[in-house]
Amino acid sequence: MNKRILISVSAILLLVCHSTKTKAQLTVSSAPTITQLVQNILLGSGVSASNITYSGSTTARGSFTCAGACNVGIANGILLTSGNITTAIGPNNNPSAGLDNSAGSDPDLNGLHPTGTNPQDAAVIEFDFMVATDSVRFNYVWGSEEYHEFVGSGCNDYFGFFINGPGFVGKKILH
Repeated sequence: MNKRILISVSAILLLVCHSTKTKAQLTVSSAPTITQLVQNILLGSGVSASNITYSGSTTARGSFTCAGACNVGIANGILLTSGNITTAIGPNNNPSAGLDNSAGSDPDLNGLHPTGTNPQDAAVIEFDFMVATDSVRFNYVWGSEEYHEFVGSGCNDYFGFFINGPGFVGKKILH
Protein backbone atom coordinates (compact mmCIF):
# COMPACT_ATOMS: atom_id res chain seq x y z
CA MET A 1 0.00 0.00 0.00
CA ASN A 2 1.45 3.39 -0.97
CA LYS A 3 1.05 6.28 1.42
CA ARG A 4 1.77 9.88 0.65
CA ILE A 5 3.36 11.61 3.62
CA LEU A 6 4.77 15.13 3.85
CA ILE A 7 7.83 15.44 6.00
CA SER A 8 9.34 18.65 7.19
CA VAL A 9 12.67 18.26 8.89
CA SER A 10 13.48 21.47 10.68
CA ALA A 11 16.72 21.47 12.51
CA ILE A 12 18.97 23.67 14.45
CA LEU A 13 21.67 21.16 14.94
CA LEU A 14 25.36 21.30 15.53
CA LEU A 15 26.85 17.86 15.85
CA VAL A 16 29.33 17.31 18.64
CA CYS A 17 32.40 15.16 18.21
CA HIS A 18 34.80 15.13 21.12
CA SER A 19 38.39 14.13 20.61
CA THR A 20 39.26 10.68 21.85
CA LYS A 21 42.40 8.58 22.07
CA THR A 22 41.21 6.30 19.26
CA LYS A 23 41.93 6.89 15.60
CA ALA A 24 38.30 7.70 14.75
CA GLN A 25 37.67 10.25 12.07
CA LEU A 26 34.62 12.22 11.06
CA THR A 27 34.66 13.56 7.54
CA VAL A 28 32.15 16.03 6.16
CA SER A 29 31.30 17.15 2.64
CA SER A 30 29.29 20.09 1.35
CA ALA A 31 29.46 18.73 -2.21
CA PRO A 32 26.15 16.83 -2.41
CA THR A 33 23.15 18.86 -3.50
CA ILE A 34 20.06 18.86 -1.30
CA THR A 35 18.38 16.44 -3.72
CA GLN A 36 21.40 14.09 -3.53
CA LEU A 37 21.41 14.31 0.28
CA VAL A 38 17.77 13.26 0.51
CA GLN A 39 17.62 10.70 -2.31
CA ASN A 40 21.05 9.09 -1.97
CA ILE A 41 21.82 9.36 1.75
CA LEU A 42 18.67 9.86 3.81
CA LEU A 43 16.19 7.60 2.03
CA GLY A 44 16.56 3.88 1.54
CA SER A 45 15.11 1.49 -1.01
CA GLY A 46 11.35 1.54 -1.49
CA VAL A 47 11.12 5.28 -0.80
CA SER A 48 10.82 8.03 -3.40
CA ALA A 49 10.97 11.77 -2.72
CA SER A 50 9.74 14.86 -4.52
CA ASN A 51 9.39 18.60 -3.85
CA ILE A 52 12.76 18.66 -2.04
CA THR A 53 13.64 22.11 -0.70
CA TYR A 54 16.27 23.55 1.61
CA SER A 55 16.43 26.85 3.44
CA GLY A 56 19.44 27.98 5.41
CA SER A 57 23.10 28.69 4.86
CA THR A 58 24.93 26.56 2.29
CA THR A 59 27.70 26.06 4.88
CA ALA A 60 25.20 24.52 7.32
CA ARG A 61 24.30 21.39 5.36
CA GLY A 62 26.15 18.42 3.96
CA SER A 63 26.95 14.78 4.50
CA PHE A 64 29.13 13.02 7.03
CA THR A 65 30.97 9.72 7.28
CA CYS A 66 32.26 8.30 10.52
CA ALA A 67 35.27 6.00 10.23
CA GLY A 68 36.33 4.08 13.29
CA ALA A 69 34.97 4.70 16.76
CA CYS A 70 33.41 8.16 16.35
CA ASN A 71 30.99 9.32 19.04
CA VAL A 72 28.23 9.84 16.45
CA GLY A 73 26.56 6.42 16.70
CA ILE A 74 25.76 6.04 12.99
CA ALA A 75 28.20 5.47 10.13
CA ASN A 76 27.00 8.17 7.73
CA GLY A 77 24.18 10.58 7.04
CA ILE A 78 23.06 14.14 6.50
CA LEU A 79 24.49 16.88 8.66
CA LEU A 80 22.42 20.00 9.40
CA THR A 81 23.96 22.66 11.62
CA SER A 82 23.26 26.09 13.02
CA GLY A 83 26.78 27.09 11.95
CA ASN A 84 29.27 25.43 9.61
CA ILE A 85 29.52 21.66 9.03
CA THR A 86 33.33 21.78 9.32
CA THR A 87 33.00 22.55 13.05
CA ALA A 88 31.51 19.08 13.57
CA ILE A 89 34.87 17.50 12.77
CA GLY A 90 36.15 18.63 16.17
CA PRO A 91 37.79 18.55 18.53
CA ASN A 92 35.27 20.57 20.53
CA ASN A 93 37.83 22.34 22.73
CA ASN A 94 37.05 25.98 21.91
CA PRO A 95 34.24 27.60 23.93
CA SER A 96 33.43 29.96 21.08
CA ALA A 97 33.60 27.60 18.09
CA GLY A 98 29.94 28.14 17.22
CA LEU A 99 29.26 30.27 14.17
CA ASP A 100 26.47 32.62 13.15
CA ASN A 101 25.52 31.37 9.69
CA SER A 102 23.25 34.40 9.08
CA ALA A 103 20.22 32.20 8.44
CA GLY A 104 16.90 33.19 9.92
CA SER A 105 14.42 31.24 11.95
CA ASP A 106 11.76 28.68 11.02
CA PRO A 107 8.07 28.94 11.99
CA ASP A 108 7.89 25.32 13.19
CA LEU A 109 10.98 25.73 15.38
CA ASN A 110 9.71 28.98 16.86
CA GLY A 111 7.03 27.03 18.71
CA LEU A 112 9.66 24.92 20.49
CA HIS A 113 11.40 27.83 22.22
CA PRO A 114 9.97 28.29 25.75
CA THR A 115 10.63 32.02 26.01
CA GLY A 116 8.80 32.86 22.79
CA THR A 117 11.91 34.22 21.08
CA ASN A 118 12.76 32.90 17.66
CA PRO A 119 15.79 30.63 17.37
CA GLN A 120 18.20 31.70 14.62
CA ASP A 121 20.45 29.96 12.07
CA ALA A 122 17.90 27.32 11.03
CA ALA A 123 18.81 24.65 8.47
CA VAL A 124 15.58 23.18 7.06
CA ILE A 125 14.97 20.32 4.62
CA GLU A 126 11.40 19.68 3.48
CA PHE A 127 10.15 17.06 1.05
CA ASP A 128 7.26 14.78 0.16
CA PHE A 129 7.87 11.06 0.07
CA MET A 130 6.09 7.89 -0.91
CA VAL A 131 6.77 4.55 0.74
CA ALA A 132 5.95 1.09 -0.57
CA THR A 133 5.21 -0.23 2.95
CA ASP A 134 3.07 0.79 5.91
CA SER A 135 5.92 2.18 8.01
CA VAL A 136 9.01 4.36 7.81
CA ARG A 137 12.00 4.76 10.14
CA PHE A 138 14.61 7.49 10.53
CA ASN A 139 17.85 7.27 12.51
CA TYR A 140 19.19 10.56 13.80
CA VAL A 141 21.70 12.02 16.24
CA TRP A 142 21.27 15.42 17.87
CA GLY A 143 24.08 17.35 19.46
CA SER A 144 25.11 20.88 20.34
CA GLU A 145 28.52 22.50 20.04
CA GLU A 146 27.37 24.95 22.73
CA TYR A 147 26.62 22.26 25.32
CA HIS A 148 29.64 22.98 27.53
CA GLU A 149 29.01 26.73 27.53
CA PHE A 150 25.30 26.54 28.38
CA VAL A 151 24.81 23.29 30.34
CA GLY A 152 22.21 23.81 33.06
CA SER A 153 20.96 27.09 31.60
CA GLY A 154 18.17 25.77 29.41
CA CYS A 155 18.16 24.71 25.80
CA ASN A 156 19.98 26.98 23.38
CA ASP A 157 19.96 24.80 20.22
CA TYR A 158 16.84 23.08 18.88
CA PHE A 159 16.03 20.12 16.69
CA GLY A 160 12.60 19.44 15.26
CA PHE A 161 11.39 16.50 13.22
CA PHE A 162 7.93 17.24 11.87
CA ILE A 163 5.82 14.72 9.95
CA ASN A 164 2.30 15.24 8.69
CA GLY A 165 0.03 13.53 6.20
CA PRO A 166 -2.57 10.75 6.06
CA GLY A 167 -2.61 8.70 9.25
CA PHE A 168 -0.84 11.35 11.36
CA VAL A 169 -2.70 13.37 13.94
CA GLY A 170 -0.82 16.60 14.62
CA LYS A 171 2.94 16.93 14.48
CA LYS A 172 5.57 14.74 16.04
CA ILE A 173 8.05 17.05 17.72
CA LEU A 174 11.41 16.26 19.27
CA HIS A 175 13.85 18.73 20.77
